[in-house]
Amino acid sequence: VRLSGIEQRGAVMAMSLIAVSFLSRIVPLVNGAPHQNHQSTKLSGIFIGGLTVQLVAFFTDFIMANFPVPVVIDPVLGSRVHLLRWCEWAPCATFMTFMMEGADLYWEGDMPPTDFMRTKYIHSATQGGAVFLGLMFPFCSSQKTWAAAMFVACCLYLTNFPRIWNRMKTIPSSLSEGATVEEAERFNAAKIALRLRSVCILVWSIIVMLYF
Repeated sequence: VRLSGIEQRGAVMAMSLIAVSFLSRIVPLVNGAPHQNHQSTKLSGIFIGGLTVQLVAFFTDFIMANFPVPVVIDPVLGSRVHLLRWCEWAPCATFMTFMMEGADLYWEGDMPPTDFMRTKYIHSATQGGAVFLGLMFPFCSSQKTWAAAMFVACCLYLTNFPRIWNRMKTIPSSLSEGATVEEAERFNAAKIALRLRSVCILVWSIIVMLYF
């Protein structure tokens, strides 16, 4: 189905906003590179990951605005479901969650807990799983199947709230005296990741509520 009206204009608007954001990060980097003693600019994994998410979102909106895309009807809610959008969200939600988790490297003591990284992988997978189940809603053969998929998807998504609550309790409001430079760096990164996590959960929760 070729989108038209507000659906097409929404895709064009989203594509334009993403393009502006992407270029605002790339252009200064390209222009500033020759002045840095001719050394190649080193990009962090999180920076490259963020640009990758923007590119995926940009091309998704570009395709939706200019080409026919698959659109199906939700059997329970009766709403139009853009499958390409859900195919975009599934990997991006997983990756964005893992980037937030990866930036949060604060722990108490000299060594991280034994399950420190495992919990990050698991939580990232729960968000990807929640979106993947959302992709499956239009293909549920009965209301019971749809309700079961919706219940599991909501349970997976709601793990965001105990997760952020746990990190808010774990990360102190300030560092104790005598902290090393490494501890200060990990602490500052964790505080930034916590704020980013809060914003993402707020935005994602609004999207979830709008689905209904």
